[in-house]
Amino acid sequence: SPGGIVNAVSKLPTAEPIRYIETGVNSFGNGYVSFDVGERLLIPPASGTLDGRVVGVVKGGGTQVDFTQDNSYYLAPSFTYRPDANTRFTVMALASKDRTNGNNWLPYEGSVISAPFGKIPTKLFTSEPGQDHFMRGQTMVGYQFEHDFSNGMTFRQNARYAHVDVNINSYIGAGYVGPPASATLQRYRFVANDSADLGTIDNQLEGRFNTGAISHKVLAGVDYKKYRLDDYQASAFPAGPLNIFNPVYGSVTPMGAPYLNRILDQQQIGVYLQDQMKLDRFTLVLSGRNDWVDTQQFNRLAVPNTSRDVSKATGRAGLIYDVGLGLSPYVSYATGFNPVIGTTATGEFFTPEEAKQVEVGAKWEPAGFNGYLTAAWFDLRKTNALTIDPTNIFFQVQNGEVTSRGVELSVTTNLTPDFKMVGSVSSYDLFISKDPNAALLGKRPVA
Repeated sequence: SPGGIVNAVSKLPTAEPIRYIETGVNSFGNGYVSFDVGERLLIPPASGTLDGRVVGVVKGGGTQVDFTQDNSYYLAPSFTYRPDANTRFTVMALASKDRTNGNNWLPYEGSVISAPFGKIPTKLFTSEPGQDHFMRGQTMVGYQFEHDFSNGMTFRQNARYAHVDVNINSYIGAGYVGPPASATLQRYRFVANDSADLGTIDNQLEGRFNTGAISHKVLAGVDYKKYRLDDYQASAFPAGPLNIFNPVYGSVTPMGAPYLNRILDQQQIGVYLQDQMKLDRFTLVLSGRNDWVDTQQFNRLAVPNTSRDVSKATGRAGLIYDVGLGLSPYVSYATGFNPVIGTTATGEFFTPEEAKQVEVGAKWEPAGFNGYLTAAWFDLRKTNALTIDPTNIFFQVQNGEVTSRGVELSVTTNLTPDFKMVGSVSSYDLFISKDPNAALLGKRPVA
């Protein structure tokens, strides 16, 4: 993805004991209890060490919106076994459940800006009590294995299986009935009953060696992903309207036939190779990857089954130079490839998103300053980016190209051993740079 992705890191066992518990309640009466407990379960002179950890939270109660509770639990145990100093095997699991109501969708006029009647109360519940719900259940189990060989080689294998169920039944705002001064909200009913399964495995080998004056850290790997989505969605329009200042609930709108009832199946295999080279004050990173993706749609509606096979090579190059005095300018260029699962309103598969990124900047760690500063100029471009279909809001279409271009400055400093300060500022333009519809050029992409 251009600009990178968010790296969500699980809390894993540590050699040191962990004892942490927290509880609280907010002004809407929503209370919680969370805990984080870790312990060494097997210690020498036994064969190796075994560390365990469990993280959890339970919460429940009201929210700022009428008739809306937010109840959930989360539980994540993990264990790490080290039979020797060079081998580590970690098993992780997760279970979570969320139960609340659907999101309120409100008109721009009356929420972001004032309408003739003023602002819509933030506590307004725009759906139907007793009918509306959002429920999500997630489970995951996986492992991480790593072994260091004595010759500068390291092998890693990471695997995970995850399952999620989502069930939604909601009445959603769709503008006003008549002019905004009427203060009457038009609504439609939306139902989704989806489940997804994801299995991934990644095998990688890392080697560290020298060729003359150049030191190398080489990473090679192959990964496999299988994703399966059972997708059922239906809607009914219009549903009973709702007066914003005198809401009368009890409307029941029969649900129409589903507009989506299908299984989407996607398999992806990727191979990659990266070399991080260091020569004196220069560090150069070169990496390449190729993906093969097979996507199939099995439709339960009167629509033909479809499939698509795509393959794409991508790469990255980055160079940084230490000029002295703690200053290191750098430049990088990267291309990206992201197969998008889903179809247009006419049943055609989305074209994979592709991207390219150019970035030039510098990192500076001044002498006598416990911290560092960064400055960067970037140009990120994504083709085939998803956006709402203007003719059918339940589906998406793809823009030609979306560009994000700008500068970012940041500073990080450790004022004391226990007090860190981070500050950043960015200025950028986000606009549609290519599209078959010339009227969209220069506009901001939506949704």
